[in-house]
This record gives sequence, structure tokens and C-alpha cells, in this order.
Amino acid sequence: MAVQDDHMIRNIQDVGRLIAKLLLHEQQPNYKLPEKEADYTEADRLFATIMKLAEEGKINEAENELYMGMVEDDVDYLELALTFYLYLNDMDGDFLDDNGYSREEVLEGMKDLASELGCYRTGGFLMRREQTLEEISDGKLYDSNDMVKADCHDCEGCCDCCQGMGDSVILDPYDVHRLSVGLKKPVEQLLQECLELGVSDGNILPHLRMTGEKEQCVFLNKEGRCSIHAVRPGFCRLFPLGRLYEDGGFKYILQIHECPKTNRSKIKVKKWIDTPDLKNYEKFVNDWHYFLLDVQEVLYNAEDPDLIRNLNLFVVNRFYLKPYDQNQDFYIQFYERLKEGKELLALA
Repeated sequence: MAVQDDHMIRNIQDVGRLIAKLLLHEQQPNYKLPEKEADYTEADRLFATIMKLAEEGKINEAENELYMGMVEDDVDYLELALTFYLYLNDMDGDFLDDNGYSREEVLEGMKDLASELGCYRTGGFLMRREQTLEEISDGKLYDSNDMVKADCHDCEGCCDCCQGMGDSVILDPYDVHRLSVGLKKPVEQLLQECLELGVSDGNILPHLRMTGEKEQCVFLNKEGRCSIHAVRPGFCRLFPLGRLYEDGGFKYILQIHECPKTNRSKIKVKKWIDTPDLKNYEKFVNDWHYFLLDVQEVLYNAEDPDLIRNLNLFVVNRFYLKPYDQNQDFYIQFYERLKEGKELLALA
């Protein structure tokens, strides 16, 4: 039961971060009251009320007050609501049970909040319903042979995209294999020195470690340059491009709000990504994405704590920690493991 509860806690934290990043443009919601009660706004008074009710165990009453007091399209109310639900998530499970509430209701409350604010889940990501492709990109869909205005001329001293990324630079098995081979270090050592495991949409996956006050990438050197450029992860190779997954495949998009450079030049997508055997790489990226969605679906619906634990362990151990033979084709080895993974999901 403890494993299942831990998984639910991580799911709630993950959903909270997703909503905060999408709608508040923050890594974590953290609504705070002014020091003086005389300075309280209506939102502050609502927040103080629901937090006091929650502390007293009147959680259902607090949630009712929240929904009656919410103001549409006001970011203060959104942040206070997210902070409230994450506060409930930190409460002891027995305390929630004793007061007629559950962690499942915390998750449902957050999802309902996201839905009311015009968000929905697609392809494993939280998106805004009213958000169009034109709002986040140049409105075009690209293939690997297309020209795209992404070349920032070796960044010209800029390293903005290497700072403040939190745990968002998530690594796939090929990223970790490439780092392990390039740095001549086993994966276990990489996890000790420069990578971390975190929860992403319910899945436990590795990501690049960020350090210091600026939360800069651990591989960013003193000159503000990437020290592993030759073996940098796919996320970094892609930026400022993104992928739009639809109908079992994906297209590339050019994100317009992510990179501060305005004088970018046109370059072929495949040249920008700079990855050998691109056809097989793109197939791998696509198949890995949709496999993780299948894993995520099982994890979200699982009630058996052993299943949750074993499935998470399988993904981490089988796809990341178990070394890939450098003398054999990576993709052949990956698909052997993927077949095992799909067989395991079929039994779940």
C-alpha cells in the first residue's frame, strides 16, 4: 500500500508542476499570504480560509469553499488552488482517510481544476484547449528534410537554454547510452555524478542534473559552453525545435517563445539535430514515446502496489541501467527490450 501511495503522491506533484508550468510559467506553485492581514486581497482571504479548514480536518468543506470562491482567468486564484491541493498531498494518508478524503480525490480535484481552466491531456502532455499551433510555434509542421529557421550560430555566447530547466531535460535510453559511451562511465556512475531520476507524467525517468543558484546544467563549463556537445542529449539537439505527436507519429515544430535569439538562420532539420542514422533514430524516438504513454496508462490505473513497483523497476533497469553492447547495433538491442516491455504491459 505504501508503494501505491508514494506513486499517487508523485503523480499529484507531477500534475501540479505541469499545470504551473503551462499556466503560471513557474516550476512550482507557492501561494503566500502577506505578513499583515490588513493587506489581504479577496484571494488571500479565500486561501487563508481553506487552509485553516484543511488544517482542522474539514477538507471537503475547504474544497467547496475553494470552488465557490474561484475567479476565472485570475492567476492568483489558480496558484492558490494548486498550492492548496499540493498541501493536501503532503498530508498523512491516515489523516485524509479519517476526515473523509483521499489522495485520489486530491488528484481528481487538480484534474478538474485543469479542465475548468481549459486544459486537457494529449500525447502524455497537458495542453491548453484554446492554445493553437500558431501560439506556440511558427504555425508550420516540418519533416527532417525541411529547412527551418533554427540555426542560432553556435549560440554566440548565449546559454539561456542551459539554465533554469529544472527536471525537464528528460533522457531517453539512447541519450543515456550515448553519454555512457562518450564519457566512458557506467550508467550507475552517471546517476551519481550528473543525472537524476525523477517522475515525468507518472514514469520514473532520468534527467540532466541542474546545479547552483541559476540551476544550470551540470555540463555547462565556466565559459558558458557545453562540455559534452558531441554527445549531448536529443532534447538539447532539438532545441528550439519540438515534436508534435499525433496519430501514432510526429512532426517537428519551431517553438517561438523558448529561444531569445532573433537572428537565427535557416538550416535543414536533420542537419540541426545532428544525429547519425536519423531514420532509425526517429523511429526509435517515436516508438519510445508511445511505449511510455502505454506504461503511463497502466501506472495511472494500477491498484496493485507490486505492479507499480515492478513496472517502474523494469523500465529503469531494462532500458537504462542494463548496458547496451557497444559492438552491436543499439536499435536492435533496444527493440528486443521493447518487445519484452510490451509483453509485460499485456500481462498488466
